[in-house]
Amino acid sequence: MAAIQRRPATCHGERSETGKPLPLARAAAGGCEFAYVFDPSAQTMIVLSSYTNGHKMIGMFGQGDPNAEWATLAELSLNGPEPDWKRLEGE
Repeated sequence: MAAIQRRPATCHGERSETGKPLPLARAAAGGCEFAYVFDPSAQTMIVLSSYTNGHKMIGMFGQGDPNAEWATLAELSLNGPEPDWKRLEGE
């Protein structure tokens, strides 16, 4: 019987790079497609999505469009019902 190989507990395995800060203002242009901004005092989460020229920007970190901007998809109560994620993602 073959041995079962288990994956590391994290998606990056044994890697240990330090993080690189990416200010929210530049994140859309840097390839970040969604941002989830929490306001603990108001108990809300704002869902942002990156857009370029009115179209959803699809990218990956470091491969964005320098003209991309954030658009607010929703402001959600953390104490309310779970949102319709498929609608927010445009499916």
